[in-house]
Amino acid sequence: MSGDVHSASVARLDFQGGGSEDLRAYSLVSSAFYWPFPFADGDPAEFVHDSRDPRTPDTFEIRPGVTMDYRAWNFCNDDNFARVTADRASHTLTMELIGRDGNPIATKGPYKKPVDMTSRLELAPW
Repeated sequence: MSGDVHSASVARLDFQGGGSEDLRAYSLVSSAFYWPFPFADGDPAEFVHDSRDPRTPDTFEIRPGVTMDYRAWNFCNDDNFARVTADRASHTLTMELIGRDGNPIATKGPYKKPVDMTSRLELAPW
């Protein structure tokens, strides 16, 4: 979990190989609560990426036989904070972006298109 990079986001990192069990990690980023220059950060939709997409492959080799792939989504430059809820029964984390008005963010981007800014992330049972 991190914050204050002027854009909230979620990323999933998948590590494979090396003779051990595969590993999945998540990066949850909450934006700055107040950032008066959102125009300086570009269009959040341009940051979305999937390293396994054949149009834009970007698999990282960590060391011989060990790779990492990632998927990044739910970018939002609006002033916000993130509410993260862990649900032990369903083995999930849910990240919801909350705007300055205290309500969940339901729009983003230059055209303020309606989107679901809630991310439900599957975890290994614990």
